[in-house]
Amino acid sequence: MREEEMVAELKDQGVTAVKRFTKKQNDRIHKTNTYLFTFDLQKIPKSLKAGYFNIRVEVDVPNPLQCFTCQKFGHGAKFYIRNTICVRCGGALESSDCTTDSIKCANSEGDHAASSKVCAINAHE
Repeated sequence: MREEEMVAELKDQGVTAVKRFTKKQNDRIHKTNTYLFTFDLQKIPKSLKAGYFNIRVEVDVPNPLQCFTCQKFGHGAKFYIRNTICVRCGGALESSDCTTDSIKCANSEGDHAASSKVCAINAHE
């Protein structure tokens, strides 16, 4: 079933858009069985009813934009000219060159990587 047809079938359940995920393997694009549904509802339903199936719905919260050069949030590294900061130890070096066993967040100085979802800075950006 095409994505537009799925939207029409599920419109009465608050679905406004459907996107099917794909993956690239051996230079070919393959369709997966994972879909992104957009809802026009105050509260996301726990499931969708499609034909005879009851499909579980999970909320997808994307990671915030993070610069891979300075490890700060809210911008990317494309045009960044400052010194590189290691995502693992917070030191002034490329993450691939890091040899330390101690982990220190470059943003909060916590004992986790700068990209960790447990970081209080990451959670509030």
